[in-house]
Formats: sequence, structure tokens, C-alpha cells
Amino acid sequence: MEVGRLFKESILVVKDNTIIVFPPILASFLTNVLLIVTMGSMISAGMEQKKLSVTLLLVVTLISFGIQSLSHAITVVMASQVLRENRCSLKYGFTETMKRFGSIFSAGVLLGILFTIGMMLFVIPGLAVLYIFMFTFVAIILKSLHTLEAMKASYQVVRANITDTLFLYLSLLGTSLLVGIVGRIFLKIPLLGQIINALLIGALFAFVAVVLVKSFRLLEAG
Repeated sequence: MEVGRLFKESILVVKDNTIIVFPPILASFLTNVLLIVTMGSMISAGMEQKKLSVTLLLVVTLISFGIQSLSHAITVVMASQVLRENRCSLKYGFTETMKRFGSIFSAGVLLGILFTIGMMLFVIPGLAVLYIFMFTFVAIILKSLHTLEAMKASYQVVRANITDTLFLYLSLLGTSLLVGIVGRIFLKIPLLGQIINALLIGALFAFVAVVLVKSFRLLEAG
């Protein structure tokens, strides 16, 4: 599997179908609003409501994992549609995702918890979780699998293609870090910087979705 070629083709897909960047942008906006409102509530509640505030923050965090997961699933559906029909529809992406709402939401929450615990254990375990289960949502969408079945499918594909998947994962991780750094630089510009950063995030997540769909198909085909 040629990762360089895969990346170039995926960039062209996103460039020619810019609507695919909308779901991650909306998800990022919604989660930021949720966190801002929650933090404001925690501050105003005072120390006597500390336990309630911590519980609220935990609930909001889990909801955020769910929102991001639904967004990722929508982009995966749209990416799959583009590769199949050379076009994509936001409505189609949303409709198909809602058909698998339970599996997608539960996978998002479960992986979010595992990732959070892993990051608390000196980062490496958290990154390992992302690596092993990076095809989970693709498996849910493309193979109509339930949460645990999709996680198992992702693990099996990764284990059977260690060299290719590790290089792919490290390349995606490096790209994400680079986009993150660029986004942080633009954030120093009032308003315009926030808009540019949101677009970069949307483009990144859409790009990742396309790459994962294309690579999953290639690796499964053998």
C-alpha cells in the first residue's frame, strides 16, 4: 500500500467534494459550546456543588465523544459514497449514519473512555488505542457491524497488516500534529484565525475519513 499516493488521492477527493468538511466543523462547534457552557456552570455553582459539577463535566465529555463519533461516521459514509459514485450528499451521510446510531454512539463513548484512560497512563497506551481501533467506524459503516464486532474487525486488519497500518497511522498522526500546529498559529489572529482553524480541522477529519475508507478496502482486499 503506497501511503503517499493514498494521501494525494484523498486530498483530491476532499478538494472536489468540500461539503464533506461540514460535519466535523459542526461537531467541533457543538462540543466547544457544550464545554464552555459546562465550565461556566461549574464556576457559578461554587465549591458546594463540586461533586455535581464533576458529574456534569463527565456526562458532557461522554456526549462530546458521541457527537465527534457521529460526525466521523457521517464523513466515512460520505467518503464511501464519493469513492463509489464520485459524488457525496450530506443528507445521505446523515441518514445512513442514523441507521447505525446505537453502534456508532456506543463505539464513540467506549473508545473515548479507553483513549482517555490510555492518555492518563503516559500517553502511549492512548495512542495504541487509536492505532488498534482506527478502522472501527469504517467497519461499522461498510460492513454493518455492531460495536464490539467492528472493534474486533479493526484489530484483525491492523494485526494482519502491521507494517502497512503502522506506517499509515504514524503518517496520519504526523499530519494531524502538523495541522494542529498551523491551526494554533492562526488562532492568534482574532476571528479570522478561528474561522481558518475550523476549516483546517474540518478538512483534516474529512481527509482522515477518506484515507481510512480507502486503506480499509485495500487491506481487506489483500
